[in-house]
This record gives sequence, structure tokens and C-alpha cells, in this order.
Amino acid sequence: MPNIYDITIEKGSTFGLTLVATDSAGVPLNFSGYSASGQIRYGYGSDSVLAYLSGLVDPSYVSGLVHVYLPASQSVNLPVTVAMYDIEVSNSDGSSVFKAIKGFANIVPEVTHYSLPPIIQFQPGTPLQGQIDTLSGIVSGLQEQLARSFTIE
Repeated sequence: MPNIYDITIEKGSTFGLTLVATDSAGVPLNFSGYSASGQIRYGYGSDSVLAYLSGLVDPSYVSGLVHVYLPASQSVNLPVTVAMYDIEVSNSDGSSVFKAIKGFANIVPEVTHYSLPPIIQFQPGTPLQGQIDTLSGIVSGLQEQLARSFTIE
């Protein structure tokens, strides 16, 4: 029986999740020859796939690590909703499929929208130096915003 774990995906952001699959004694599973994938759907019986989750079994295979991600370019198109997801690990011929995890996928809207402020509308009769100074201030402010860094844990 798969573990149940609810996830939250913010539209327009890259989503990532790392799973560690172990046996009942806590020993990481050997996924040599296996791959991982997943889907998000409105519900268990839904025919529509909202997104495909890409999966990567850790190259060491014996670590039991499975990395799952959804790029920002795809999450931006998801509807704001509560959906269902699951992640499967399977061998190359599909004869062995292990449902690693499942749960609700809470898809939330993003708050920050990156859009440039309206650039100066050059008007006849407006001193050129004033327009250049204003544009220089806008560029400086954008550079300061881009220079800020943060850590996601």
C-alpha cells in the first residue's frame, strides 16, 4: 500500500519532491533497472490528466531515492484546485510496478507576478535627459530586485 502524502504546487513555480523508499526494516530499496513517473488528475476516476510528473530514480539505485519534479513551464498552466496524484516506480518491461506515494495535490495561485512597469512613453517636447534619468532609475530598481537571493529548504 502506498504512503499518503499531500503536496502543494504553486502555479508558475518548479515543484520537486524526493522520496526514500525502504523495506519494513528501513533498508533502502534497490531500484536498479527501474524508472519513476506520476500523474495529477482531478480525481481517481478522471480521464483528464492535469500534469505528468517526471521522475528520476537515483543513479546509485541502492539508495531508494526517487526524485519527482514538475517544471514551472508546466505548473503555470495548472488550474487552481485540489486534485489527486500518485507516483509509480516500475521496471523496464512493466512487469513490476510499485505505487510509491499518493495523495492530494493542492494547486495554489502564485502571488508574485513579474511584469515590468510601464516604460516611459516618450513624448514630444519632454526633455530627453529627464526621460533617460527615469529609465535609469527603473533599471537600477530591477537590478536590485534581481540581486536579492534566498534559500529554499
